Amino acid sequence: MEHNPFDAFIALVEFDAHITMLEHKRDTASKNQQKKQIAQQKASALLDELRAQLKRMQLDIKTQEADLAHLEKTIATKERAKNLLQSSKEIIALEREIKKLEEQRDASETRIIEMLETAEKAHLAFEQQQKSFDDQNISETKEIALLTDEIHALETEIIRYNQQRTIQLSSIEKSFLDEYEHMRKKIKNPVVPVEKDVCTACFYVLNESEKNALVHKRRLLCRGCYRLLYRTF
Repeated sequence: MEHNPFDAFIALVEFDAHITMLEHKRDTASKNQQKKQIAQQKASALLDELRAQLKRMQLDIKTQEADLAHLEKTIATKERAKNLLQSSKEIIALEREIKKLEEQRDASETRIIEMLETAEKAHLAFEQQQKSFDDQNISETKEIALLTDEIHALETEIIRYNQQRTIQLSSIEKSFLDEYEHMRKKIKNPVVPVEKDVCTACFYVLNESEKNALVHKRRLLCRGCYRLLYRTF
């Protein structure tokens, strides 16, 4: 059987289509990997913020407890001072002052109780978030590792195919190759097959004249999308 130089060209086109498919799979895996990594980072940042909030709550409670201790000490000091007074007027004035301090103390105690309850709820929420993060992190870390392996395998295969492509170029007629490379710079998938007399890119239906020309030449410029059409046998 006579060798058709167009066969080698079509083999290159189909070879390139396979490389494009591999690159698409690699890019998709890479995007999925990045999404999972970003999700991990956001979850970790949220956990750090919750942890920081707990620390701020604990510091606020300690500050409030210190203020309460100071109030109690002040009240005790004034109580002792009152016992040393003899003037009823001075005693009444000091008792009023002590009463205000006691009201402040009671309010401080109430605030501390509320703060402790809030901190306890926040701590429980943090523990739940931590557990959820740990479980999710283990799962996503495994998935990221699998995606890393997949990306590496695809990149290795792409390199191998590109090396084989370089070898294939030597068997392609220059006229075919020049036209092909020129079209590749302008359009995605510049060479596509015809199936059932229809362009597989834009679905343009070939007329009888075009069908005959395609059978004879095995290549034809599509009037619908201007891609190079070929028929497989």
